[in-house]
Amino acid sequence: MAEDPKVMTGKLEDKDIDRPEYTDDEMMYRNFVVKRLQEAKNKRDQSWPEFNDMTYQQYWITNNLAAHSYIRPKMNQADTRVVTGTTEEKVNTILAAALNNNFGPNILAYDKDNLPLAETGKVMENLIKKSREIEEPDYEEFRIGAYEEFFNQGTVFIEERFLELRIPQKRLNNLDWSDVGDIKNIEWTTKYTTKKQCQAVVIPGVNVYLGSMRELYMSRQPYVSTREIMTRRQAQAMYGRWERWKNVPLGKEALFDTDDMSKPYNDYSKEDLQGGISVEDQQVEVIRYQDKWNNEFMIFLNGVMMFPIRFPLSALLGVAEYTIAKADAYPISAHFAYSKSVPAKTKVEQAVFDEMMRLMVLKTQQSFQPPTANNTGRILSRDVLFPGKMTENIDPNKLRPLVEARGVSSSEFNSLAFMKSIIDGKSVNPVMEGQSQSGEQTAREIIELKQQSMQKLGLPILGIVNLEKRLAWLRLYNIIQNWTSPVDKKPAKLGGGIIDVYRNITVDTDLEDGSKGQMIIQMGKGQFPKPDQI
Repeated sequence: MAEDPKVMTGKLEDKDIDRPEYTDDEMMYRNFVVKRLQEAKNKRDQSWPEFNDMTYQQYWITNNLAAHSYIRPKMNQADTRVVTGTTEEKVNTILAAALNNNFGPNILAYDKDNLPLAETGKVMENLIKKSREIEEPDYEEFRIGAYEEFFNQGTVFIEERFLELRIPQKRLNNLDWSDVGDIKNIEWTTKYTTKKQCQAVVIPGVNVYLGSMRELYMSRQPYVSTREIMTRRQAQAMYGRWERWKNVPLGKEALFDTDDMSKPYNDYSKEDLQGGISVEDQQVEVIRYQDKWNNEFMIFLNGVMMFPIRFPLSALLGVAEYTIAKADAYPISAHFAYSKSVPAKTKVEQAVFDEMMRLMVLKTQQSFQPPTANNTGRILSRDVLFPGKMTENIDPNKLRPLVEARGVSSSEFNSLAFMKSIIDGKSVNPVMEGQSQSGEQTAREIIELKQQSMQKLGLPILGIVNLEKRLAWLRLYNIIQNWTSPVDKKPAKLGGGIIDVYRNITVDTDLEDGSKGQMIIQMGKGQFPKPDQI
């Protein structure tokens, strides 16, 4: 597809874009889906007792602030911007413990007679391994962000996609460009290549809209939708060859209007979708709607439907299942969709702990420079109270402190330690953070403390195990649906016509004798079962 010159020069205007011509059935279906999306948003954005009478957006953002040691502005001139960061360090400790484990899938395959197929299971494992190595970012880097969202919010949503990106490849006509005297003589040829890859994408919780707030399990949700903001260039690389791309308006017709509080987290550049002068400044709202019970899928780009109505969800991965995996750290209830996290459980105690720290800093400052009554009849600056400062003609009896200067008391230190112990009890023991304990402790006592702390991680670790299992299933569906298709055609030998060309996959693997080797997986027609047969 040739590049639109208006896009290249950044002169695309809303008046240049034709509105899509929907049939009556399409309009009825669009109104039905949009109503569903709005209902899901309205239900989620009301206050819930499970969120301590906050909306989900407020709950998500306060968790995020607590997890990243947000330093609030000064409340007054005497206030101090101090945050201890205890919650953040607790989360980092748990995150590091999870990342040190290998949760890769171990696949066992069976035939129709329930007999094991060891080689097939090994092939499936290696296909998943290879797909995760070549995706960008690779899976080891990806799961840092995924686990962080999981531990910060208690609930994480990860979508499995098969991306086809159309990216321009530019080759200079004169390779020795460094010697070209006139800039006008530098020329290049542009060709477009399509990059195809499996991709797992973390969707922030504020960008996920569930059909039911009273259903914990993703597989039982009546429907689900996600919202994503990207630049128009990004959207063009993904959807530019689709028929209705030409009907996508500039960033002015978003289906979901977000309030100011949530913009920093679910908008691309913290701005409205109005865009700017150039196309690079324009933004596109991508809504992905899924309904497994009716096997329907739809993508909206700035409100424009990109598929025919009732497009099958099974076309994505070969099965009528949601492409989103959900994990829960500390479930609130089997009848509530979201879960708690360490920041959610400790953010109140963290706020009290930080407030006590600020007051201790203020009290220490007061002991060094107490409020003072000036009866000298002269205007004095606070510099007269600095150590070593010489001030002439002042009667010290007329410059008296208003309160007795006292530092932080031992009872206040004990209160601080008490609040710290509450946070430790709701998260992990300081022993896991590498901190030494007060008093004498035997090696056995330290091991017992570590074991007890690991027991507290049982629920979130189980959540990660379930997440990885679900992601492995989705990736397996994705591979069978998309990697087993022909990638090219070539002439057959001896005039046998045109034959399909399939992928060849080479992956590092462990051999039967324990040594390292490589496995070459050759795709071919009819070699893999259909997704619904797995």
